[in-house]
Amino acid sequence: MDFGIAVATSTNSWKVVRRAEELGFSHAWFYDTQLLCADVYAVMALAAHNTSKIQLATGVTIPSNRISAVTASAFGTLNELAPGRIHFGVGTGFTGRRTMGMNAIKLQDMEDYVHEVYGLLAGDTVETTVEGQARKIRLLNPEAGLINTKDKIDLHMSAMGPKARQVCARLSAGWANFIGDVDAANADLQDMQSAWSGAGNTDNLYSTAFALGCVLDDGEAFDSDRAKAQAGPLCAVAFHNFVEMEERGSLFPLDPALQGTLDEFKKLYANYEPADAKYLNLHAGHLIYLRDDEKDLITGDHIQGMTFTGTKSQIRDKVAAVRDGGYSQLTVQIVQDHEDAVDDWAEVFDGM
Repeated sequence: MDFGIAVATSTNSWKVVRRAEELGFSHAWFYDTQLLCADVYAVMALAAHNTSKIQLATGVTIPSNRISAVTASAFGTLNELAPGRIHFGVGTGFTGRRTMGMNAIKLQDMEDYVHEVYGLLAGDTVETTVEGQARKIRLLNPEAGLINTKDKIDLHMSAMGPKARQVCARLSAGWANFIGDVDAANADLQDMQSAWSGAGNTDNLYSTAFALGCVLDDGEAFDSDRAKAQAGPLCAVAFHNFVEMEERGSLFPLDPALQGTLDEFKKLYANYEPADAKYLNLHAGHLIYLRDDEKDLITGDHIQGMTFTGTKSQIRDKVAAVRDGGYSQLTVQIVQDHEDAVDDWAEVFDGM
């Protein structure tokens, strides 16, 4: 099994990525959310320049936020800096669009975008729409050596619903999934593998499970300050999703046991201003830190049930379960100001 890290992209991300490389991690994934993080391609360039082996991936690019020509150029640039180490993670947009008060894009639009980007990187002339006008475009001089279009760039797709998983399988893309509960995670993988084989794929699916968590010291509580900082943001994201569930749909069903906490989040939401843009407050700190108004709502029970938090032996049991369930990679998010946690996770993964 491969082990990776994910980061809320910042200009210092390359430092923890370099440390992860030293510790033997295989991948580093960089979040692409313009209103929360630093620019993903600029930061990946820093990481590419300061590492030599670790694989570097967008986690994930959102088609609506950059036209295909810009994305193809960015990947070609990164591929010149780190040949063969660049991965194209793509999705329809959860965080990156909800921070603008928008729903995810259509799956067909994402699929068309992927074909455009790879067509451009292959040297093809592709048709795209720019400012409402159909235009034929291509990379005009890749032979000049300013970018690298020769080394392979693998595709990975965030696909949580059944239709999205069918697209992922049809594109023969690696599959990315956020997980918490091990049994649910393995059931998701079985569903994705069914879509994979149903699309006629004969090679093995490369699947990546993303998690947040905290490696607890013996006797440390699940709601310690450290655990809340490192694992709590994933719990909060679930409630951010549920608060907007009626308006924007949901990535997963609500566990009835969470209804009480959701009601408290809804009370906060009702008072956010401006009234026509409550999402600006709801998604502040999304998957990065717990806001002051939500810290007390995230309990030790939430962290224990929704994240990879526990002692080393407890977490190893969870890792073994997803490994044996068939996942190719487990990636843990390293939270800003807790970069030394990468060493804790390296100890967990050692020998697994």
